[in-house]
Amino acid sequence: MQKSADLHIYEAILRPGEQSTGRVTHHYGPSVTIAEVYPDYVPMEPEELEQLKEGLDPVGQRGIAAFQLRQSEEFRKDCANRPHDGVAWNDKTIPGLQTPKRIDHKLYPDYTGTPTSSQMEGSVAVAIIIVSGPDALAFTPEEITTVDAKVQNGLSWLGVQTGTPVSFHFALPRKVELTVPDDPSKPKNDNYWLDPTMEQLGYATALDYVLAIREEMSTDWAYCAFFIKYSMEHFAYAMIGGPYLAMNYDNDGWKPVGIDRVFAHESSHIFGAPDEYDDCSCTKTYGYYHVVNGNCENCAPGGGVLCVMKRNSWEMCAYTPWHLGCIIPATVWNGPIGTYKESSHWLAADIDNDGRDELIQLWGPRWLGMVVYGWSSGRLELMWGGDMKEGSYADAWLTGDIDKDMQAEIIQVWDRDNNLYMIVYGWNGSGMEVSWSGNTNQEPAAIQWLTGYLDEDGKMKIIQLRDIDGQLEIVIYHWDGKGIAVLKAHQFAARNLNECHFIIGDINRDGKEEIIQTWNNNGHLGMVVYHWDGNDISILWSGDFIDETPNAISWLMGDLNDDRLEEIIQLRNNDGQLGIVIYQWNGQAIARLWSNDTINNDANAIQWLIGDVDEDDQMEIIQVQNNGGQLGLVAYGWSGSAITILPWGYHDMGQGSGSDGYLIGDVNGLGYQDIIQPWSSFSSTNMLIYGKVRD
Repeated sequence: MQKSADLHIYEAILRPGEQSTGRVTHHYGPSVTIAEVYPDYVPMEPEELEQLKEGLDPVGQRGIAAFQLRQSEEFRKDCANRPHDGVAWNDKTIPGLQTPKRIDHKLYPDYTGTPTSSQMEGSVAVAIIIVSGPDALAFTPEEITTVDAKVQNGLSWLGVQTGTPVSFHFALPRKVELTVPDDPSKPKNDNYWLDPTMEQLGYATALDYVLAIREEMSTDWAYCAFFIKYSMEHFAYAMIGGPYLAMNYDNDGWKPVGIDRVFAHESSHIFGAPDEYDDCSCTKTYGYYHVVNGNCENCAPGGGVLCVMKRNSWEMCAYTPWHLGCIIPATVWNGPIGTYKESSHWLAADIDNDGRDELIQLWGPRWLGMVVYGWSSGRLELMWGGDMKEGSYADAWLTGDIDKDMQAEIIQVWDRDNNLYMIVYGWNGSGMEVSWSGNTNQEPAAIQWLTGYLDEDGKMKIIQLRDIDGQLEIVIYHWDGKGIAVLKAHQFAARNLNECHFIIGDINRDGKEEIIQTWNNNGHLGMVVYHWDGNDISILWSGDFIDETPNAISWLMGDLNDDRLEEIIQLRNNDGQLGIVIYQWNGQAIARLWSNDTINNDANAIQWLIGDVDEDDQMEIIQVQNNGGQLGLVAYGWSGSAITILPWGYHDMGQGSGSDGYLIGDVNGLGYQDIIQPWSSFSSTNMLIYGKVRD
């Protein structure tokens, strides 16, 4: 299959009775459904399609004709050579270009019924009205098909940007034949063509018409679009919040080939999204969720990022989905996945080198059962489950590629008669097996366990942090080709274990991970950095932050600003408010990069996670909250000079907050992380996955 034009998604005409699993569907009457599909979908043979087309109503005929035009090489070529691709809608340097407009005031202020287009999710009725005039103002059949194809293309793109499923239901196509001549002297008064159009349709206003099609088609939302060739003050405009938009077929300097992007832009206005140029503001709020216009070119850092609300491009910023009334992240997966409900622990790791993190469920009150779930064809599937014939008790569960086979192993650390034992489990191609089990001949007590790449041999090390009479001992274990063995044990003289915590990451871009110790040094924050010096673990740097408290809700590490240095993140509770302090290696020492003691008025968290959840190559801090039993997700990210709350997540995700332990991982191999919420009921194990929209 080929992807649809320049949209980077796969679409097909579904067979009668087939159900869509995609994010966007177009319904043309009772028989024709065009939907996003998986790449391995087998489309209808020409004979099947011809059979479907027999006896179709006008709506179905128009839908198929539009889709076939979109699949043509001519359509693809035109889309690949759009005029002014990527140019700002308000560009003043190219002669003859006009700007598409929004109308902020309510066209029908007396209407107090249910809004016609508050959220671009669920089902949406769409009516396309061709306003054909005399002579040069008339539409040809080919032009009408172009309009249908461009509308379909624009809505396909728009529908997959939020991750919230949406279905567009097309009303009976209407073509109005007017005898009214063009009147360039009246471009500010569209009533000269709109009034006779509504009269032919049999409705007093466009709102009356939109309300009628919503009721007739039983959809959640509805709007209509007028395509004309008459003179207009603005070649394209829409009412913020609906109920209609109007576009000139010539599409100004953007040409008819660009109708799809302008239509997507104007349809976004219909659902509440503002422009991100001209008089935009970063403080005014928009849409169903009243989110600020944070990508406004006048005030966003660096002028903001690419977005269809700013430029002639197939891009969408993180704010526009919220303006459209769609929660980001979307619920990517929600459903029961098995009957193993006695979970003791969950892990996320790529155990089979397929580029995706599998979810591993460890269960059993006495003997260890292990179940592996993996992503396949848009859903979680049971990959394998079995009895490992080992005990289920563990002092720690760890994961990582200890033997450089490009697969993560699972390590069970446990105490047997005051001896430290480890068991290594690995994927053998069809299931999990014990790769090694043995006594390390070390004591099992530990302050904390870590895993990391301390040197450059490509093998993950296991790190035991021990308290030896008030002094820190670091024991490093590695895979020696036959099993787990001690690589090095080093006891340090300093007595700095008071309220200590350890994290690991590459702070200095040397390709090796350092161990960072934070501790309470008489009420001040103390910090020590340990590194592998080639032969042993030693101190790289140590120091105090006199004006910083050692208290923390959590410590995290991650590259927040895409500089390939991992920052140290201190999360603090300041009388109920959340404080964040960021520390960074400056070439010689750890220094404070940024701090804010009141970034959020709610420090409540079930769990703190870190990962790149929005595909910007920067790590985000994720606050998992229990808000009266409901799950809340809040994301914090680096904006160029500070940590800010991102338009990702929401205080009420529409799900309960109960979980067997939240995870973060790249479940479907798309290069960014999802939030995973496993939970157990009386009869089954269930899974919720929240993530960014899939392209």
